[in-house]
Amino acid sequence: AAYAFVAYQTAYLKCHYPVEYLSALLSSVADNKDQTQLYIEEAQKLGIKVLPPDINKSYLEYAPDGDNIRFGMAAIKGVGEPVVEAIIKERDENGEFKNIFDFCKRVDAKYVNKKSLEGLIKAGAFSNIEKSRKQLFENMEHILDVTSKEAKDRAMGQVSLFAALGEDDNFSNVQYQLIGSDEEYLDKEIQAFEKEFLGFYVTSHPLFSLRDKMQFLMTHRVAELGECKEEEQVTLCGLITATRQIPTKKDPSKFLRFVTLEDLTGKVDCVCFHRKLQDYAEILVPDNKVVITGKVQHRGDNQI
Repeated sequence: AAYAFVAYQTAYLKCHYPVEYLSALLSSVADNKDQTQLYIEEAQKLGIKVLPPDINKSYLEYAPDGDNIRFGMAAIKGVGEPVVEAIIKERDENGEFKNIFDFCKRVDAKYVNKKSLEGLIKAGAFSNIEKSRKQLFENMEHILDVTSKEAKDRAMGQVSLFAALGEDDNFSNVQYQLIGSDEEYLDKEIQAFEKEFLGFYVTSHPLFSLRDKMQFLMTHRVAELGECKEEEQVTLCGLITATRQIPTKKDPSKFLRFVTLEDLTGKVDCVCFHRKLQDYAEILVPDNKVVITGKVQHRGDNQI
């Protein structure tokens, strides 16, 4: 009865407050990539987008952003909780950040270093206030140099002539400008950055173009493999994210290739034996979209 009561509560919340419910659910499994991927797919099924981090809208963990869910900044590789807390504190006290220079000037320099700034840029945290991740990354040294020099001058009590005349804003418009083209990275590069710095494809996924067709190309989603019987034959459709090849014990001239396959619900390891490898070695490489048929094997600790 107690379990049924909790199940009813959560069902009610999912029905009437899906954005808030899924935000909390995603935050609760932040350390589990497979579960997170599954819940992101569930959100998308309900028409709820999971948006990339945003310097002016994100919090520590996943949080509602209108009718969608916003990634938490603490999820970004190289950006720890103290950095995010400092950003939120400054934003709450003095308003949203206008641009990347404004951000670097206002947030304490001990939190804004090359590592944290690269993570924020490549994860897309500045995309709503700046045009291009590529331009920001190529200007990173310039941005840090300009803002750190101003911070040092302030600490020493030096004030620019323009500031003394009350014209500091005009001076800033000239001094704080990004150099070079505002051309953006290719979609494939942005996907790679999001995968590296967030652990997931957020803005777009290499499989999105196949999304409507995948149901006709496969018998199971990765998340459903746990329900399969031992040696049951399944067909999966997904993206190869990693491979590893080793010689067989019996004959070192023959090889096995281990392939990690990811779909929109999770990932699974597959083994390709030498005979099949001779036919498909060129296809079984990272970043390729493939359809694979094989038999399910259950290992210890729920590993498939």
